Amino acid sequence: MTQATPSMETNEFYRDLTQAGMSARKAEVVAKYSDELGRAKTPAKLRVMTREYVEAMTQAGFTERQAKLIAEMRAETVRHFIKPTWLHALFGGNKMTTSAIFHSQLQSEFSRAEKQGKSHVDINSGDLHGAVGDYPGKNHRMPVCCEVMYNEMKTSDEVIAAPPKGKGASLTIRYKLPR
Repeated sequence: MTQATPSMETNEFYRDLTQAGMSARKAEVVAKYSDELGRAKTPAKLRVMTREYVEAMTQAGFTERQAKLIAEMRAETVRHFIKPTWLHALFGGNKMTTSAIFHSQLQSEFSRAEKQGKSHVDINSGDLHGAVGDYPGKNHRMPVCCEVMYNEMKTSDEVIAAPPKGKGASLTIRYKLPR
């Protein structure tokens, strides 16, 4: 795997694992490879990285069963960030609806902002759709993305910007945190 500077989330994950009683060696491997696995861009790279992840965890003292379980759980999370066209190839069919994929990404954005201690987060539909994939592109699902964003609104949330017809890449909503 490529060497990368650990992200703040990786360092926090490591700290949480060690505070929960995991040995420093095991926590370091889990946090490092979990972060790197999250950078997979293609199905082939995800498969290779997952095998390396399992091997590194078994060398750190996990049983093979434990290592495979942890790697599979991380791959399940990663699939939400891989373009939907890859989801089908990776996991034998896209069992999640398009709206569920957007909802999952939106929840991830909320979680990330809450962990950073923010009181609100501004989400732009173009950015949200781009993170999920296929935008911009001819197979985009921008109306679905915007509908998910509107449906997630609470009374304290506000629309910062919206296109004339209400659904487009310029839609930006300020969501109050925590959710």
